[in-house]
Amino acid sequence: WLDARDGTGPAELEAAVRQILKFIENHGESRFTNLDAPIDERIRTINRVGFRKATDEGTKYFVLPESFRLELCKGFDSSSVARELARRGFLQPGENGKFSRSERSPDGTKQRVYVLRVPDEPNTTTEDDEINRLAEADAAK
Repeated sequence: WLDARDGTGPAELEAAVRQILKFIENHGESRFTNLDAPIDERIRTINRVGFRKATDEGTKYFVLPESFRLELCKGFDSSSVARELARRGFLQPGENGKFSRSERSPDGTKQRVYVLRVPDEPNTTTEDDEINRLAEADAAK
């Protein structure tokens, strides 16, 4: 039954994380304005949910708060999802225990966003893979 439910963690949180990763996989180019492009060469972003910027660790996605709650976390409790994303290292939390951060937007104003750090080559190791790896390591002792 563990195989059927995709791991040993809370199934709802696993489903939420997968939903967000799938959203970024499907819409990473089209729904996030590319901050690496010069301002006069940026393509208009239809139905924008945020901004993206390439970094050495992968692409950072700056997700607008309402888009995070209503689109990326649709059907889930956004606070619980943000906590789980931070636990897994996908979300860069802000100060004072907040999951959103104050960042400068392209127009120069500060605004709150959820900063997601998604590696360009995501690690596809599942929780089950990790459990099996640890069990094999224990058996080899």
